[in-house]
Amino acid sequence: MHQAALLLGLLVLAVAAGTVNAGLAEQPPGSVVCHNGAQLAAALADPGVDTALLPSDVVLRDDDWATLRTPVARDRNFTILGTAQRLVTLDFNFVRRKMLMANGTTLILRRLVVMNEKTSGDFQASEVELFLPLPAGHRSLIWLDQGALVTPICLPIEEGRCVCKLK
Repeated sequence: MHQAALLLGLLVLAVAAGTVNAGLAEQPPGSVVCHNGAQLAAALADPGVDTALLPSDVVLRDDDWATLRTPVARDRNFTILGTAQRLVTLDFNFVRRKMLMANGTTLILRRLVVMNEKTSGDFQASEVELFLPLPAGHRSLIWLDQGALVTPICLPIEEGRCVCKLK
């Protein structure tokens, strides 16, 4: 009985280890690996792709979209997932107006450090410059999960002086 339990335990461990390794080695359906901005732009434009896997840092550039008909209209949710051991940097590089998300869709940015998504450093405007504004009454969501947003904060001179006086 003890040997049967031990063998069953080893079998469970072996299956679990195989599942984990297979999960790392296999690419889920509907996903593509993107090593650069052009590959990421192509993935975003492909209606058959719902997940872009980024194993390394990516910087978007205007010319990454040159072969695509812009704005790229996205009518389904899309995930950009950093797959490295560390958080992957996704630099939007202030690229403007290349995409339009449909009403009710979500762009999930997971395990990423996102930067240069807009030129304005304030928190009043919530736009990401890559996207065109939605029509009145329409909403889409950008969900940053397990990541960070690098946002430069520029205070008006008067507020900066007040902060310096407090110290």
